[in-house]
Amino acid sequence: MVTGEDVVHSLPGVGFYNVTLTVYDHGNQTDSATQLVEVVASNMLHAVLEGSANGYRGWPHSFDATQSSDDLGIDTYMWDFGDGYTLEGTPNLLHIYRNEGTYTASVTVVDHAGQSDADFLGIEIGENTLEFSPVDILFIIDTTGSMVNDIMEAKNRIVEFNSPMTNVGVDAHYGLVGFGSQMGSGSVDLLQDIVDFETFNAPTGVFQNLFVGGGNEVGTRATHIGLTSATFRTSSTINVILITDDHDRSGPNSLIDADQSLTNHNALFNFIGRPSFGNTDNTYGMLTTNHAGKAFDILEFRNSPDEFFAKFIAYKLQEILNLIPPVAVIHASPNLSTPGYLITFDGSASHHVVPNVEIIDFRWDFDASDGVNFTAPEDVGEIVTHAYPAFGMYTATLQVADNRNPSVYDTATVQIEITLPSHPPTAAAGGSYVVVVGEQFELDGSGSFDIDQVLGDSIQACDWEIDGQIPYDFSDSIHGEQVTRNRRLLYTWR
Repeated sequence: MVTGEDVVHSLPGVGFYNVTLTVYDHGNQTDSATQLVEVVASNMLHAVLEGSANGYRGWPHSFDATQSSDDLGIDTYMWDFGDGYTLEGTPNLLHIYRNEGTYTASVTVVDHAGQSDADFLGIEIGENTLEFSPVDILFIIDTTGSMVNDIMEAKNRIVEFNSPMTNVGVDAHYGLVGFGSQMGSGSVDLLQDIVDFETFNAPTGVFQNLFVGGGNEVGTRATHIGLTSATFRTSSTINVILITDDHDRSGPNSLIDADQSLTNHNALFNFIGRPSFGNTDNTYGMLTTNHAGKAFDILEFRNSPDEFFAKFIAYKLQEILNLIPPVAVIHASPNLSTPGYLITFDGSASHHVVPNVEIIDFRWDFDASDGVNFTAPEDVGEIVTHAYPAFGMYTATLQVADNRNPSVYDTATVQIEITLPSHPPTAAAGGSYVVVVGEQFELDGSGSFDIDQVLGDSIQACDWEIDGQIPYDFSDSIHGEQVTRNRRLLYTWR
């Protein structure tokens, strides 16, 4: 309740309210009147959707509705990406279009009063594939007598193995190491160096003519020999796939050598074999643990080859996909800037193209000239601020890390120019002046100043206007902080 003849009151929200006035006289007699008041929304809600009009299949597309506004406050952002996918989300997000085509994306914003407004963005999604590093796959196959059917199945399935990689844009080359009988009992040989798939799978090639015989199961020795003998492509990801139905008989030194060779080549190690059989877990199992691989059971391979290969190929594609790093992106504002002024460094546009993988760590270095050390970053977080103390060009670096184990990293840099401030100098023309006609007098501009002088800025020139012609053009060739004239005219200084 409020009292008084004229009052001001705020009602809590949109709706209808009964407002009652009660008046009293000296005898405490009363009378009341009620009025219906309708409170309506101010209708200041405005949706704004920003983003690129062009994108690529498989790559994240950025949408930003943060410029949307309302005096009551926005409660909800409803997104429709035009490809059948909708969600209620945050004011800025990423979306991946799976197919090429033309789409109309929209955001609908809803305020506290339930009012809504929408904005739309047309997008052309073009052809593109994820960018993979080349992959060199080194098969290490046990060619002892018990492997005859397994080798035959591998030959029959190799096209089925390679085709999904080709379909997603993986450039896979292959090599082959046999341990057993190819060049004599118990020998280990690089039978085929790294070549393209057509050469590897040619009917007259070594792989399709691989045979079995005697010998010992020396898989770790074969792994070491294959890695140190093969010629891998520059910048390729190396993946060792060992196939055997027995445990390892190579000896402890071979295991150490294989582990070191895998480390030297930063190679992945997978095996199709007999987990928990003999020393398998302590040899091949250890190598998978140390080198980001996985163990598969050869008995599943033998009993259900269709099901096994579907699982194996899916895993291999995911494994290759997992090699794709996150994408670090920096936006710095303002840039140009001035000494001592805070610059906002925004890494929120950084993203990941691998499904269900997120960026969880942002580390910043603001001046690469004194070294970049992300173990002791200068700041951490998605959005940070930093001020540079002096003029110059600086390289700021962002490192992002994802939530995989181990994490995969990416870095981005931005050049920051710290230059002269934007504040203009202040002119002071002196005076006032009272002079006698025909006598010389002095115009004094020495009181002019530049507020950024402490940062290295200063006044560089003084020009005077003396002919009084409007507009002033400062073309009278009168320059200097203090000048002497012998005519009485209108003097204007800039």
